[in-house]
This record gives sequence, C-alpha cells and structure tokens, in this order.
Amino acid sequence: LEEMNASGRLNPPVKVVAFPTHAVGFLALDQGRTDAHVTLDVALRSLAVNAKNPDEWVVHGPDLFCIPSGIILPQNDSKWRRTVNHALCYTVADGSFDKLYDEWFGPHNPKAGFPLPMSPTTYTVIHNECAYGIENWLKR
Repeated sequence: LEEMNASGRLNPPVKVVAFPTHAVGFLALDQGRTDAHVTLDVALRSLAVNAKNPDEWVVHGPDLFCIPSGIILPQNDSKWRRTVNHALCYTVADGSFDKLYDEWFGPHNPKAGFPLPMSPTTYTVIHNECAYGIENWLKR
C-alpha cells in the first residue's frame, strides 16, 4: 500500500494504520475509527462471517497482494522437503486435495463458514506443479 501511495496508484493516498491483530483492526473498522481493513481475502471473510452482524460486511475490491501460502521446513533437509512435497502432490493426484478444499471452502456448508472458490489460475498451478515426484507415494 505504501508503494501504491508513493507511485500515485492510490489517489488520494491512503493513511496506513497498523494493528497488532486482525481482530483489533476489524474492531477499529467496526467502531468507525478506520475506513477499511486490508489483509488476505480469507482472513477478511473469516472476520466478516464471525462479526456480530455478518450481513453488514462485504469483502470486495482488487487483489492487492500476491502472496502464496506455504509450509515452513528446516533448512538443509532435502529428504524431508521432498517427502512433504511428494505427500502434498499425492493428495492432488488422488483427489483428496480437492475434496478437502471443498470441505472447507466449497459452496455447500463449508467448515470455514464461507465459500471461497479457488481461482482457475491457482487450480492450474497447484495441479500442474505435481506432475512429477509422486511415484513413490502412488506405489504405497
């Protein structure tokens, strides 16, 4: 946001106010002390669905962030990294990744409390990243 302010992409520029947690930032918004709360889409949807009056809140606007999620692993442990990558790819290959995503974010009573359709681009990246390396898992 600060880069967007500096480049003139946000006009008028916005004042960025940091909060220690999303809950505190959302409380400031709810109390009228801020005009918007900006963070990852899934966090915003969770805040809205768990608000006192969920119907009063809407998550919209352009995607401001391109932040892939990941798993943190110890450095210099390529065997473990390979194991984790292959296990994740196995869930993609056997269909359990899609089932789990649908269970949490699908259109019918998602566990997250809100649906979150996966973009076609994200779907393609996830499914194309796992073309190799699952042979060891598929044999088991």
